[in-house]
Amino acid sequence: SILVYNNLQIKEVLVLYNNHIIEKNTINKALEFIRKNDSGIYRIEQDISQGYNKGFGNGYMTMDIYSSTYNPELHEFLRAAGLPFIPKLGIYNSTTQITDSILGTKYILSDNPNYPYIKLKKIDKCYIYINENAFPMAVAVNKDILEINSYKNYRNPFEYQNEIMKKLFAENKEFFIKSKVDQAELINVKIVENKDDKIAYEKIDKSKKAYLKYNIESKNKEKTTYLYVKNRKMALSEIYIEIDKNNMDKDIFDGAKIL
Repeated sequence: SILVYNNLQIKEVLVLYNNHIIEKNTINKALEFIRKNDSGIYRIEQDISQGYNKGFGNGYMTMDIYSSTYNPELHEFLRAAGLPFIPKLGIYNSTTQITDSILGTKYILSDNPNYPYIKLKKIDKCYIYINENAFPMAVAVNKDILEINSYKNYRNPFEYQNEIMKKLFAENKEFFIKSKVDQAELINVKIVENKDDKIAYEKIDKSKKAYLKYNIESKNKEKTTYLYVKNRKMALSEIYIEIDKNNMDKDIFDGAKIL
């Protein structure tokens, strides 16, 4: 049985190795296409391969980092803006069109066919998207950005990003608008406390699963809708989403990087 076990382990390693080679070849083809058509300075991000320091390993500029010489202040800012950054480690995930643009992310490589950007090309399983609003290396902004309040004054990354954009361009505009959320149904759950915008729930039958159902009314169905889960423990629980009565058929955090 030990020999069989070891043999299975070797096969698993070979599969992972082969997948890595396939992904690297795909990424290199995509990078070649981008560089052939754009000789500028920009960030490229991708979510089709696993591992750390993907940009460093493939020769392109990215936010992705795993290093003991990281910048603590930068990681703290990015985490406040909603990105999964912690000491030493940062991953391209959970971005918005605002953070992508501010941080100069011009191209995104993804196996997701529904990114909110212009689709340039598909290479193997990889779609190449362009963000036409990506900031260049230098951009003129309003000096009020120097007086922005600490990120600790904001309840979530969307309020913080709204304020950053207002200060950058002296424009009183809400880029993110809160959607209407109604609690539709409690299944095997009861409310035990409701105070100061915080609701505590308790299972009724401890042996059965419990669910909370919400209806979220999007302000504009043509725009992107974001979901923010503040509590890490909650994020790691099962969260499913249904759009216009079509079940997305999986936990929305499958494969997501939650740090």
